[in-house]
Amino acid sequence: MTARIERTRRSSRHSGPLGAPFATALLAAGLAVELAAGLAPALAVGLAAALVTGCAADPEPTKLTLPEMDGYLTTDGPADVDWNGGRAAADAVDDSAVAPPADSAVAPDANDDIPPANTPPTFAKIAALEIHQGGSTVVDLRDSIDDAEDPDSALKLSWSAKHVALQDPGNHVLYVVGPTVWFGTEQIELKVTDLGGLSAVALLQVKVNELVVAGPQPPDVCGVIAFSIPLEAGDHEVLLSGTFNGWASTPDTADVLTDADGDGVWSVEKKLAAGVHQYKFIVDGDWKADKANPNQTPDGYGGINSVIEVAPCDP
Repeated sequence: MTARIERTRRSSRHSGPLGAPFATALLAAGLAVELAAGLAPALAVGLAAALVTGCAADPEPTKLTLPEMDGYLTTDGPADVDWNGGRAAADAVDDSAVAPPADSAVAPDANDDIPPANTPPTFAKIAALEIHQGGSTVVDLRDSIDDAEDPDSALKLSWSAKHVALQDPGNHVLYVVGPTVWFGTEQIELKVTDLGGLSAVALLQVKVNELVVAGPQPPDVCGVIAFSIPLEAGDHEVLLSGTFNGWASTPDTADVLTDADGDGVWSVEKKLAAGVHQYKFIVDGDWKADKANPNQTPDGYGGINSVIEVAPCDP
């Protein structure tokens, strides 16, 4: 902004002894003193000299243009002027609008809340297996399965098998059971899936060999088999259940064992066809494997079945 100061000296002469020119000079000097309070000293002195010289030499109206001086001379009135040489406090820059307080917390980066990307599990190659009809084995997959984000216990194991039976109790130790009537080689696809739905696949090759009994067999394995189980003294309901009777579980459908001589050994004889059979005893409602038979296989429910192989009888 440019402030203009215009003073007009009339042509009439002053009645005092000093005369009109001198009076005008005094007036100009007084104005300069007033302005000095708001102007820099050097500028105030120059202004006063110009006013005095102009008024004394030129009877015409004198016009003086002052340069724009923010903070020293304004048209807003004295209320907004700091007469100590600066603007009023109301015009000061508010630093709080530019920078946060020194003790304020810095907002976290939005990327800090983004969870890491899920990666699929890994499934190492599995060695091929070979079992016989009705036989079984165990495959420990715990060292073959891994996931960067989820624990092994959270990984789900599934498979697609047509002939060979598989069972996973939940610890990735897989039970593999060969069929009793089929033999050959089967490729089984195993799949492990993590909590995020990502999966990995591995192939398990299982060769099931045909059961061949060489040479003559003892009479007790040719058709008629004696099953027995020792029990504590007392009355019991003991049944024989297996693949040969459709896993019957009642006295009307299963084979009933008795203790005819009271020696505590419950037994029954049953004629079986040639092949591999699985069975269990049912003692007072509890399913029990035959402890006297070392041939066993997983039953699919976390337990085991006993296995017996019967050779064809001589004609």
